[in-house]
Amino acid sequence: MAMGTLAAVAVFAAAFILGGKFHRPGNIRRRSFLSFSAGTAVAYIFVHLRPELEMARDVFLKETAGSGSILFAAYSINLAVMIGFIVFYGLEKFVIGSREIPGARKIDEEGTTRMSFRINVGVFAVYAFLVGFLLVDNLEETIVPIFFYTLAMGLHFLTVGHGLHKEYGALYDRIGAYILAASTVVGWGIALWMDLPKPIVALLLGFIAGGVMVNAIIMELPTEKEGRFFPFFLGAVSYTAILMLSV
Repeated sequence: MAMGTLAAVAVFAAAFILGGKFHRPGNIRRRSFLSFSAGTAVAYIFVHLRPELEMARDVFLKETAGSGSILFAAYSINLAVMIGFIVFYGLEKFVIGSREIPGARKIDEEGTTRMSFRINVGVFAVYAFLVGFLLVDNLEETIVPIFFYTLAMGLHFLTVGHGLHKEYGALYDRIGAYILAASTVVGWGIALWMDLPKPIVALLLGFIAGGVMVNAIIMELPTEKEGRFFPFFLGAVSYTAILMLSV
């Protein structure tokens, strides 16, 4: 199991570094691959992640049964999903807003807002850390779910890296990509020797689910100019077929 998760975290780290390479304008293959990744992420959300969140809710309720101190326990996982969604949606709005505040901008040689870069990469570093952590400390400790998790999140991180490169250019390639790659490895390493209670793992899974959902909308769903429907459709259908055949 440790070797399988080591391979997975290596895929995640490489995805952040390689994501910035998909930036050449007018590259049809690049656009097609990113659209394929978007389709995979959407299939992961609706076919695999939603049932997993139901299991996380059951685990949370079972492990916290009899604890009167936890308010709204039945809604805890959904609230964690909502918090993850709001955090990353708010981050996107902050990044957009920071482009329009001249007094708060410190522009470097690439024309990038340093404050925006630090906050954006910092939040995604926490995101990457938790994804790496959940590779080891999760609710489905079998090879097959880890494979699905690695496939979906690896493609997801490619598009996250692509989106951050579009926003910050060479600054992301030089610094941001390696911070995010290191964050996944650190999260994985800490999880090897530290076990969290299952209710906390369930809540973290909900938070990550909310992040995947909103980032799929912001960074992955094809835009009018760049999106290609057939690769998007192919990604969604092929990943769904893999999930269905594994049952």
